[in-house]
Amino acid sequence: MKNFLKLIINKINLKEIKKIYQYITWQKIFIAFLALFILLVFIRNSKIEGNVVRGKVLEVYDNIFSVGILEGKYAKKKVSIKREDQNNNWEISPQKNDLITVLQVEKDSQETTFYIQDFEHTRGLFAFLLLFLIIFALVAKKEGLRALFALSLSFFAIFKILLPAAYNADFLILKTFIIANAIAILSLLILLKFSRKAFASILGTFFGITTATFTVILISHFAKITGLANEDIRMLLINSPQINVKGILFSGIILSALGAVMDTAVSIASAINELSQSLDKNLSKLEKFKKLFTSGMNVGRDVLGSMINTLIFAFTGSAFAILVLFAGAHDLPLFEILNYEFVSSDIMMALSGSFALTATVPSTALAGALLESYGFKK
Repeated sequence: MKNFLKLIINKINLKEIKKIYQYITWQKIFIAFLALFILLVFIRNSKIEGNVVRGKVLEVYDNIFSVGILEGKYAKKKVSIKREDQNNNWEISPQKNDLITVLQVEKDSQETTFYIQDFEHTRGLFAFLLLFLIIFALVAKKEGLRALFALSLSFFAIFKILLPAAYNADFLILKTFIIANAIAILSLLILLKFSRKAFASILGTFFGITTATFTVILISHFAKITGLANEDIRMLLINSPQINVKGILFSGIILSALGAVMDTAVSIASAINELSQSLDKNLSKLEKFKKLFTSGMNVGRDVLGSMINTLIFAFTGSAFAILVLFAGAHDLPLFEILNYEFVSSDIMMALSGSFALTATVPSTALAGALLESYGFKK
């Protein structure tokens, strides 16, 4: 047996073993993501003892729904729920076999009233999330799995660190700034490993996020934007009056700029890194720096135009319903439209993101050119 094992070991190529190990490692990560997904589905399907539970429409009669409760205290119970107003556009109209969420209100220990709250959305969302994970893993392979791993860390930082900190009004903008840069550093190191383009991207992202932070503070100061026009913030104030309104608004703007800034920085740093490998080896460091910086700026200008369009269209899409409303108000002056604070807030968001992208281009080009010309070896 020992001789047999020695024969096998001698035939094995160590490089091939390394490749297989790396492949299996990332397969394990993908399996871990699938396991996490299954765990989330399990949690989703676990029994719920709250006021909102899942139900299934068994029959529909004129304005009465026969609904089977699927979970909670009244699981497997069949109830009749009356439609409040057939002419109400706000009320949903489920059909037979539709999954819905049901609000159960216990008025006293003897009587419980049931109301249809909404359609059950999570089943469809989880199905398409699973489909996306499978397709993404097949298309992007190892790099895509790295991206998913980095994204999971980003969500962890936001949901487990930043969101709990949002209820403490002290230094919320500073906390968001630190967490945004920490997310960028971890994500870029995972995606690009410890390389010159990774550190160039990190430096460019840092300057971009710094610019976004200072810009949003300055614009809000001079334009007198309070953040109170945001409906979500007003709802939050009802339950948590101690929150920092401006801090919440600014944190959202900083995070919304983070993705575009990182994308821009990586595009420029990668282009400089590729060009560096094709340059004449006899060039002096100064000549190499000049060529790389010029090329980085040229690439950055092209990326800048498309990314600013991406930001503007993203904010336009999020405010599309408001734009439709204003389009119907033909007699409303442009000054009055722009002076509504919720419109001013969206403009401030677009401006701060655009300033951030504009700062990211030269800073990444400079950092990339310096690192490729004078920096450390891989």
